[in-house]
Amino acid sequence: MIVKNEEDNLERCLISAAGIADEIIIVDTGSSDSTVEIAKKYTPNVHFFPWINDFSAARNFSLSKAKGDWILILDADDELKSNQKNYIKELTKDYSIDVYCFNTLNIINENDKKNIAVNLNPRLFQNKPGYKYEGAVHNQLISVMKRVNPNLKVKNAPVDIYHYGYLHSIVEKKHKRERNMKILKDLLEKDPNDTFNLFNMGSEHYALGNFKEAFNYYLKSYELIDPKNSFYPMLILRMLLCCKTLKSFDQFYYYAETALKHYPSFTALYYLRGCINYYLGKTTLAIDDLEKALSLGESDTALTCIKGAGNFRPTELLCKIYYEFKDYKKCAYYCSELISYPEVSEFDSLKTIVHCLYKLNASREEIEEMLNLMLDSKKENDFIYICNLLIEEKDYNLALSYADKGLENLNSEDITEYMKADLTAKFTYFKGICEFHINNYEKSLSTLMNLNNKQLLELSKPYLLLLGIYCKHEDAIKTSICSDGLIGKVCNSLYSLITGGKPALLTIDEKQSIKYQYVIFNIFEILLDIEENGMFDKALSLLDLINSKDAHLNLGKLYYKYNKYNLSKKELMQSISINNLIDEEGSRILYNLNIKEP
Repeated sequence: MIVKNEEDNLERCLISAAGIADEIIIVDTGSSDSTVEIAKKYTPNVHFFPWINDFSAARNFSLSKAKGDWILILDADDELKSNQKNYIKELTKDYSIDVYCFNTLNIINENDKKNIAVNLNPRLFQNKPGYKYEGAVHNQLISVMKRVNPNLKVKNAPVDIYHYGYLHSIVEKKHKRERNMKILKDLLEKDPNDTFNLFNMGSEHYALGNFKEAFNYYLKSYELIDPKNSFYPMLILRMLLCCKTLKSFDQFYYYAETALKHYPSFTALYYLRGCINYYLGKTTLAIDDLEKALSLGESDTALTCIKGAGNFRPTELLCKIYYEFKDYKKCAYYCSELISYPEVSEFDSLKTIVHCLYKLNASREEIEEMLNLMLDSKKENDFIYICNLLIEEKDYNLALSYADKGLENLNSEDITEYMKADLTAKFTYFKGICEFHINNYEKSLSTLMNLNNKQLLELSKPYLLLLGIYCKHEDAIKTSICSDGLIGKVCNSLYSLITGGKPALLTIDEKQSIKYQYVIFNIFEILLDIEENGMFDKALSLLDLINSKDAHLNLGKLYYKYNKYNLSKKELMQSISINNLIDEEGSRILYNLNIKEP
C-alpha cells in the first residue's frame, strides 16, 4: 500500500489484514504525522517515495518491492472483513486466474452504513513483469495488463472491502478534492479527450456538490466512450444521479433508456428510474421498475453500483408506495420481505406490519403474534415502543395491558435504580393516557396527578386539563395551566377559549411558532380522538395566537388522517391559494382526494 498522513486509518487496515500476507509492503510518500511509526509496528518493509503528483508512480514503486507470487492491494483507509481472509488465501491457489476484482464498499456517511456506493476494483493479482498501473489520480491496471497479456483472465470474487476515504471528515482533512482536481486539470490540458480523466474530474465536482459541472464533464466522457468500457456503468449512474438532483428528468429518462439497451440487467437503473417515477407521481411505472429491479436481483459484480438496488431498496420503496395508497395487504407483504435484510431495522418493519394488520382488521391473536416478535427482536426498551405503537393505533386496552407487562418486566431486568424509576414513570404515563381514552377518567386523573417525573407531568397537561373539566377537579386544571413551559401556556390559552375568554398572543416569532404549533396539533389529535367536536372548534382559534404559514397545510393533513376529506381538501386548497404552500405529502393527499371524487 502507499500512504501519506494516515495515522487515523492505517492501524485499522493493518489489523483487519493481519495474517493474510507473507509480507506487508508500505510506501510512504511524505507523511508528517505518526504514519511511519505505526507502519513499522507491523512490518520492516517500509519504503519512501517522493510525491510527484502521480499515484501510479508511487503504486508501481510499491509493486517493485514485492517478492511474492501474488499481490493484494489495499489503501490505508480500507478495512477487510475478518471472515474473508481464508477465502482470499484460497483464491491464490488458482494460477489460471491473473486478476481478481473485489467489491469496494465506499462508506459515504459513518452514521448511515446503509447508503454505500459500490465499485469493482482489481485487488488481487499475480506478480508478473509488466503488470503495473497507469493514471495519475485514479489508477488503471487491467487495461495495462491486457497490453502485456492479451489472454489475461480476470475474475470477479465476492470479497467486500470497506473504504472510508470518501467520508467528508477525511476528505476535508486531507484536501483530497483540491489535490485531485489540480492533477486532473493538468492531465486534461495535455489530453482533453481522455474519457477516464473526464469522468474522474466529473466525480470530483460531484463529490463537492457541483452537479452541473459534474454532468458537463460526464457528458464529454459519455460522448467519446465505448459502452463496453469498464467504467461506462458508473459513468451512466453518475450522470443519472446528476439529472435527478438537477431535476433534468427528460435527460434522465433518455440516458437511462439508452444505457439499458447496452446493459439490460443493470438493476440500479431500474431502481433509480423507479425512484424518479415515484417522485413524479407515476406510481404504476414506479411499481413496474421496482418490481423489475427485484426480479433481476443484485446485478453481477461489474454492475453493482448501488448496494441493495436489487433487494432491500426497491422493497422499502414498494412498502412506502402501498402504504400511501392504503394497500395494506401488499404493504405488509413487502414489509415481511424486508425483515430478512440486515440493512433494514427488523423492529421498524414489524411495526409497519402491525399497523397494516390493524387496517386489515386482523384478529387480536395475529396482532399479538407480531408484537411478540417485536419483543424477540431485543430492541432496548421494547415494551416502551410497543406501548407507543398501540397508542398510535388507538388500541388503548391492549396498550394498557402491555404497560402493565412492562412494569412487571422491570422486576426481572438487570438495570440501575435510576433507569428503573425512569421506565416506571413512562409506563405509568402510558397507563394514564390509556385510562383516559377508555373513559376511566377518575382512574386516569389519579394516575397522572401522581406522576413524579417533571417532563412526563408536563406532557400530561392537555389530558389533565380535560380531566379537570370532566371531573370538576380544580387542582388538575391549575396543574395544567400553571406553567412557564409551552404546553402549559397552550393549555392556559385553550382553557380561556373554552370558558369564553380572549387569550393573548402566544408568539409572533416564526421559529417559536413552530414549537407552539407542534403542541397545538397534539391537542387537536386528542380532541379528535375523543370526538370533542365543540371543544375542537374552539381549539382551532389557538392557531390565531401564533405566526404560522403552514397551519392550513398541516390542518389539511390532520383532517385527511381522520377521514374528514372535505375539510382536508378545503384546507389544502387554502394553503395553496393563501400561502402558495404545498409539499409532497400534501400533493399526494390532493391526488388521492381527487381520485375519490366521482
